[in-house]
Amino acid sequence: MFEYQFIELSKHGYRCIGIDLRGFGDSDKPWNGYNYDTMADDVNAILNALDIENATLVGFSIGGAISIRYMTRHNGTHIHKLALLAAAAPCLTKRPDFPMV
Repeated sequence: MFEYQFIELSKHGYRCIGIDLRGFGDSDKPWNGYNYDTMADDVNAILNALDIENATLVGFSIGGAISIRYMTRHNGTHIHKLALLAAAAPCLTKRPDFPMV
């Protein structure tokens, strides 16, 4: 999904790490443990294994919801900035077209 962005960002000295989440791309489709907590823990395991600090976590689509869960479940460990791009995340603002908060 982010191939072209990774190429361009790398040219400017940024290290880009793309995660193939469970059930997406070429990864297995799990029978259990398929929830936001597990996927947030997967992100944490990768950041721990690679000893990443002060990263910008970018969440696109359902990755946005997973990024939010990561930030709350792991207290934003390893992360300096969070970017949500067209995130499939809950709306927390009451609006005329969305009265539930």
